[in-house]
Amino acid sequence: METQIKQVNDYFVQKLMNQDFELTYITSALATVLIDAKYQFTFWIANSKNDFECYKMEVNFMDLDFTPEQREFLYTYFRELYTKNEKEALLEEKERIEKKLKNYE
Repeated sequence: METQIKQVNDYFVQKLMNQDFELTYITSALATVLIDAKYQFTFWIANSKNDFECYKMEVNFMDLDFTPEQREFLYTYFRELYTKNEKEALLEEKERIEKKLKNYE
């Protein structure tokens, strides 16, 4: 049984490492993904790479174990995704505000 659980863990971790998932939600603290369109995982991405882990939620398919190298890579990857998404949202907001301001000229 332990061998099968490790194989399932390794399958999902490899999907994450290959960025083979759908990002469904991201904030400065959490990232939620779907793997194979049905297995949901939420990760704690705040604080530091040492704190990266499956967020303790009942909606997670399972808790995953990571090596230190995988933890560091995934933490960095998700933080970069968050930063990119946040920047895009701020630029859209800036554009919306600039258009609104032009209406007052």
